[in-house]
Amino acid sequence: MSHFNKNQVFEPADTWFISDLHFGHNNVLKFEEGRHSFANIEEHDKTIIANWFALVHDTDTVFFLGDAAMPRTKLSYVKDCFKDLPGKIVWIWGNHDYHVDEAWQRELKRVANIIEFTSYKEIFVKCKEVTNYPTGYDYLRKLVLFHYPIAEHNGAFLDTYHIYGHTHKNVYQIKNTYSAAACLTEYKPVQYDWLKKKIEENNERLNRSGKSGIQPISL
Repeated sequence: MSHFNKNQVFEPADTWFISDLHFGHNNVLKFEEGRHSFANIEEHDKTIIANWFALVHDTDTVFFLGDAAMPRTKLSYVKDCFKDLPGKIVWIWGNHDYHVDEAWQRELKRVANIIEFTSYKEIFVKCKEVTNYPTGYDYLRKLVLFHYPIAEHNGAFLDTYHIYGHTHKNVYQIKNTYSAAACLTEYKPVQYDWLKKKIEENNERLNRSGKSGIQPISL
């Protein structure tokens, strides 16, 4: 594994993914109608926070794929939501995060262990299935992380997976991709095995239909 930067390689049991938290955003309940039973946005926010605390350990890494809150949401409220969330958080910018300037970043880092803000990330997760990246007795799955779904991501025609958010309850029918939007993950961070299963199911749907493009997901 010497040709890989060790900082790019993650243990599947210690690595989590989630997108589109939309703390304090009342309209998100309409966008995600049918995927939840929340009475109000406060219940939505408290559920995400409780699930995060229940699953993630301080030594884990969480790849947050963007859209924490709308620009009109007060920084004090966003800080309250992120306060003491466990895990080392890598924040991948979403389209509703551009107001998170250096001042916001400093304040958010005071209350949560946010180790990086970035627009795009490529990582490797250790796995047992055969991939194009053998490393001794194990293999590595390359993951492309970006807020938006990419029609042809780096490694798309090999076995690289692409994880995205942005489209809420809709999933693009693109091979080897899936969304980590909170409304699809039952409002909790998820791990590689969960995403792998969803990608395999998505690939099977694509093979059956022979179609591409955005489709509402049927579970």
